Amino acid sequence: MRRSLRRPSSKTMGERIENARENKNYSRKYMAETLKISQSMWSQVEKDIRQPSLENFKKICRTLEVSADYLLGFKEEKSIKEDK
Repeated sequence: MRRSLRRPSSKTMGERIENARENKNYSRKYMAETLKISQSMWSQVEKDIRQPSLENFKKICRTLEVSADYLLGFKEEKSIKEDK
């Protein structure tokens, strides 16, 4: 069976990352330090000037506790559901 993906939402990945960061009350400085990148580079990620590496993308998802599908705009649900 072929699965179709929903059309991505109108929010950009950077906007979703920024929103998720603000919801956790994390500073830009904290995120940059967590990813071991400059604050300038972090700002560029939130402004959609740069995209994070795959490794940093995974760290962003874990740190902000959001799914990759949410950040990519395929789902509106933010949280990661863990299997029990």
